[in-house]
Amino acid sequence: LVAAGPDPLIVIGNSVGGSCAIEVACLAPDQVRLLVLIGAKAGHRREPDFRDAALQLLARDGMAAAWPRYWEPLFGTKAEPAIGASARESAFSHDLDDVMRGVRVFHGRPDRTAFVESWPGPILVISGDQDGTPGKGGALAASVPNGEFVSVPDTGHYVPLERPAALAAILREKIGSLV
Repeated sequence: LVAAGPDPLIVIGNSVGGSCAIEVACLAPDQVRLLVLIGAKAGHRREPDFRDAALQLLARDGMAAAWPRYWEPLFGTKAEPAIGASARESAFSHDLDDVMRGVRVFHGRPDRTAFVESWPGPILVISGDQDGTPGKGGALAASVPNGEFVSVPDTGHYVPLERPAALAAILREKIGSLV
């Protein structure tokens, strides 16, 4: 926030980045002009068994076993193979201890449902139509005072990777309406 300065912010986050975007809004609610959550949720239900199983798999067998189990299935059925390959390459480039630390932090994050439901600023929720539970993004948008939901067809969890042009058009339209 110090680096961003005092100007109004548009904070956008995909997946765990959405959790980070919510944290920025918590820290500077008067500075955030628009919160965009892509494939993200405010709520958090602790699942220690799931977390521990993921950490054990990573520790025992590394990304070679964890990627196809936890991350690869999040891509939509029509995602370009090159995009999945690039994401895989990126995931494998990270230090395994850092990935495991990220899993611990992600699974230990606070539930921000109450904050998001009471935040008066606009929240744009974007979700691929093949991302997890159908309707969860729409339910989040409907639960907030200034929520809006957009579903991106033929897309999984990684809208910015799978459909960057569609995402750019959605953001241009929403940001344009704020000016």
